[in-house]
Amino acid sequence: MLRLWNPITAVMLVLATLVSLALLVLAMTFPVYSSESVSATVEGGQAAEVVRSSATLVSVNGFGALIPVAVPLVATLLVGLLLRAAASRAEYAVAWVLTLLYAGLCVLALLSIGILLAPVAVLLVVACATARLSWAPAPAPA
Repeated sequence: MLRLWNPITAVMLVLATLVSLALLVLAMTFPVYSSESVSATVEGGQAAEVVRSSATLVSVNGFGALIPVAVPLVATLLVGLLLRAAASRAEYAVAWVLTLLYAGLCVLALLSIGILLAPVAVLLVVACATARLSWAPAPAPA
């Protein structure tokens, strides 16, 4: 049976893909913006009514907001293709470069969305670090 990745690398890539997909789903469904408005009243009138509302990233910024949120998924897919078992040293090096560039993006965006992107960076670093480990099942005891 041909294996594309060793088990540790495969698990890390699957987890990175799932986290990346979760980020996309959350950008469309989780309310990240909230507002509150109060109507003014004349002295002696009725109490002011407070209206609260919330909105998702996509509902406020449009579907273009999914482009930066999709970067982790694109990075994960590219690194996964480059780390397959039959990959050359150059492909392995490019996978590391992509991973480190993505990690740098997470650091640069740390004050906004970088902290949400960081788990994918950690998973990709572990995937790259374990990709060249030879994986053979232990021999059966005689």
